[in-house]
Amino acid sequence: LHDAYYQIHELSLKCQVVVFASACDCDAVSAYKILNNLFRLDSIPFSVHPVSGPEDLKKQAEENLTDDGIDRAVILLNCGGSLDLTSQYFTGLTPNSRILVVDSHRPLALENLVAGNEQVLLLLGDDTEQFPDVAGLFELGDISDEEEEDDGDSGDEEEGEGSRQRR
Repeated sequence: LHDAYYQIHELSLKCQVVVFASACDCDAVSAYKILNNLFRLDSIPFSVHPVSGPEDLKKQAEENLTDDGIDRAVILLNCGGSLDLTSQYFTGLTPNSRILVVDSHRPLALENLVAGNEQVLLLLGDDTEQFPDVAGLFELGDISDEEEEDDGDSGDEEEGEGSRQRR
């Protein structure tokens, strides 16, 4: 967590800090209070926008993050982890802008985990984690029927009503 806050602090020297916090989640509200106190102690200017869901996040992002060429550090508190942030929600950000996601909801959107996506930083657990390039996961085919039949059929099974035994 210290490394993530250090990155936010460094970004705040160069760009505008914008916080989107889930208003429907007590963890997000508590995290915001802590972040607010830290920002005040370190004299970091920021704006905060409470959101109630994905549609509201998109609306708030469109209204408050105009495509004006200003670099931004966007912090998402318990929202956004399961959304494709750079291509659907924060399309107007400059290449030097960063999105820090602190979200306990699962599953996470694979688009945010791709190693080449340097704009989105996910905070998981105690440290920020780096993920391998998961672009190949988008190209996985369906499991063939043969592989599905082979799963779980190894070993001897008792013959009984409705059960089959392979030899």
